[in-house]
Amino acid sequence: MKTGFKFLIGSRNTNLFLDNHWEKKIFINKENTKTDLPFSTKDLEKILSHSRLTNADLRLTSVDQKIMPYQYCLEDGSINIQKAYFFFNRGSTIVLRSVENHNQWLRDLCFQIKKDLGNVKRLFVNLYLTPENNQGFFHHYDTEDVFIVQIDGEKQWSLYDAPYPLPMEDQTFSTKSVKPRKNTLKKILLKKGEVLYIPRGIIHEAKAQDKISCHLTISIISFTWHDIITAHQKQLSNSNILFRKSIPSRLSPKGAYQYLVKINKLNGKLLSQVVEAFNKDQATQTRNNFKMEGFLQNRNRLSSNTIVCLNESCFNGIHYSEDDIIVEVAEIQIPLPLEARSIVEYILKKHKCKINEIPSKYSKKDTLFLIERLRQDAFITIV
Repeated sequence: MKTGFKFLIGSRNTNLFLDNHWEKKIFINKENTKTDLPFSTKDLEKILSHSRLTNADLRLTSVDQKIMPYQYCLEDGSINIQKAYFFFNRGSTIVLRSVENHNQWLRDLCFQIKKDLGNVKRLFVNLYLTPENNQGFFHHYDTEDVFIVQIDGEKQWSLYDAPYPLPMEDQTFSTKSVKPRKNTLKKILLKKGEVLYIPRGIIHEAKAQDKISCHLTISIISFTWHDIITAHQKQLSNSNILFRKSIPSRLSPKGAYQYLVKINKLNGKLLSQVVEAFNKDQATQTRNNFKMEGFLQNRNRLSSNTIVCLNESCFNGIHYSEDDIIVEVAEIQIPLPLEARSIVEYILKKHKCKINEIPSKYSKKDTLFLIERLRQDAFITIV
């Protein structure tokens, strides 16, 4: 099964998808229907049974009745799961927010999607569990681009036009001001394993069919040109007093034009700084996927037959000097003596190997000590 953004769009070329569908029109991927998804309702049951959830994590919603948090929460704000099931069995949809915080596969998927796209401001996954023949929400649009992954059951999606294309985060949907255009209605029955992409701004609603429906909504909030312009304006005001001066009491178009001509001379250099800062920030967000699994249990348990693997999600580069080598892992730099070069380069070349296969200028004891340090600093993991 494909990973990252390709899990969502299948065999479709990423650039073609971004050119033809992203922010433009819906898309359906049916390539995951013949294989078991890495996330199932069993995973959901574990989360609901064993996690201490609060009303910040879970809520109930229905088009037929309004359910308030006090009806299914304890006094400390934690969820009374029995009461939540009570309302679910009577037609309410369970919404589990940021479910990636409770599941490693979803966490890895989010990380890889951010890395694949490179322009993601925020990304989160909500889960929706709806009883058969029920609907959790009235028609609405989202202010983020969403991918719907049908985990179990089927859901009938009704999609309408986008009366306000590509709304910003603060331009939320209002039933008073926006109504769907029924003549542009399109219906899609989403089945288990299928993925539906809905650009932000497209009005939609969905109803479970004859069985319980469970789906994930992967919401992607991208950086926009508005973000770049805002950052650019802030950089201008921070760097030059011209931008911090008050406007004249009698501002004329000619006066404004003359003033902006002066400002425009600063634009090129400052805009380059803004873009550079943006790219640096993006690189920092997407290159680190540090995991704690086995970090404490496997401490100082290496042997010559231990299999180690390069931690590709955290490795960022290697630099050499006359005195030492520097290995960049996530947000840290690991200084190593030159004698460790053969060890590091062999791991980089093989990606996965036994410790006794690694060429080393050190004694067996010192080699194990150095490799253990590399494991503790997340350069490698134990298989």
